[in-house]
Amino acid sequence: MNIKKAASAIKRMAVVSFISGAIFLWSGVMPASTVRAESCNHEDYEWVDLIKPTCSKEGKSVKVCQNCEKILETESIDKLEHKMVRRKTTAATCMSPKLIEKECKICGFTTIEREGSAIDHRYKWTTTRKATCAVEGIKTGTCSMCGATKAEAIAPTGKHKYGNWSITAAQISGKTLKITQTRYCKVCNGQKQTVTAKTSPFTKKHDKKKYYYKYTPKTGRVVILCPECRQTVTGKISAGKLKFTKPKKDKSRTISKAWKKLKVEG
Repeated sequence: MNIKKAASAIKRMAVVSFISGAIFLWSGVMPASTVRAESCNHEDYEWVDLIKPTCSKEGKSVKVCQNCEKILETESIDKLEHKMVRRKTTAATCMSPKLIEKECKICGFTTIEREGSAIDHRYKWTTTRKATCAVEGIKTGTCSMCGATKAEAIAPTGKHKYGNWSITAAQISGKTLKITQTRYCKVCNGQKQTVTAKTSPFTKKHDKKKYYYKYTPKTGRVVILCPECRQTVTGKISAGKLKFTKPKKDKSRTISKAWKKLKVEG
């Protein structure tokens, strides 16, 4: 029997059991082969793969005499290297790095590899409390990946919302008046703006109790009248400064409701 027929017979009939590194072969009774084996010098032989290796299991090969078909030796065949192909990639999140799933084309074995590290949370921010001119606000972020939340402060805006102007002081010095106007922030009530200026001199010194004024709180515009000399000066606030015009003749009568007595100090 030639070697190909012998190998075919071995694979077809043999039931192999490996115990303690030994291999046992059970087959049908072959008296003629046994007789030939006893007198054969086994000089003509060939190696035959009995079990093909895979990437997860070793293979086995046997040394077979071509004359008597006796198995002379057995050897293990190393496992094959895995032929891994990428099957699926999962992007990194705040809880996990990038995951790469690979599969062996030979046996279907799968592995999961980690690449890099987890990324930062991706917050979507909403304003919980608006910041004011003097008080911090609060914003809350919710991670779109894991739902984690985080609160952060919003710096004060520093933008005050001022109310109306009011005359807080009026002082006399000879023929001139010193007027001070003030307004406060409507939100924090702590921040204030103050403007001070002196009027142009009237033609003569007057009794401090006889000055009258008309006032526009929204703009801070003030008109001061001396009913004796019939002169007025007008003060306007511009670019944070109070400026007065020169005295001019005014025939207004102080009995009008628009005019109020100015409380002058000094």
